[in-house]
Amino acid sequence: MLTDFVVNAYFWPVVAGGVLLLVVGVAGRQAGTNGREPATDRGRLGLGYLGGVAAIALYAALETYRLGLEKVERGQVTPDVLRESLSGWIWFVSLMLIPIAIFFMTVFGLPLFALISRYGWGSLVGVLALAAAFTLAFAGYFYLVPYNLWCGAHPDLCMARTLVDVGIPAVLVALGFALGARLPLLKAGGRP
Repeated sequence: MLTDFVVNAYFWPVVAGGVLLLVVGVAGRQAGTNGREPATDRGRLGLGYLGGVAAIALYAALETYRLGLEKVERGQVTPDVLRESLSGWIWFVSLMLIPIAIFFMTVFGLPLFALISRYGWGSLVGVLALAAAFTLAFAGYFYLVPYNLWCGAHPDLCMARTLVDVGIPAVLVALGFALGARLPLLKAGGRP
């Protein structure tokens, strides 16, 4: 299966990236100015990325467990198979989602975070608002440009499903990033 190859190829880069984020986060924090560094400080960003990765791993674990319980309920697997296979399934799903989360955090999240930080909104509320706006834009795009026949026939249901499927991990990653970076709750210093 292609995904098996991808997961095997992603394992060591994801582990090395996690260690690198930890080193950057810790080393960057020690070089800071007693906790008064800007929201876009290297240490904050490293720990923020690490928090986002931890959040997506938590999401993968919870979603995998939920899907495993559904498989048991449908009779597709036994409870014993679920117990034996759950940790492997969680690793598999985590290693599939972490590179995707890092891609979206880097390509979309980081530039937008730098922009809102410039105007003083580099905070927990600001990051969660970015995640909500990204989710709405993503779902709105699929509302206007359906990606399959079912979505073309049911655009409202497709948009609602996309809001849930994209919104939950996006908000969790944003929350993990904000908590990891130790961002203020409402508003940080910046331009008015």
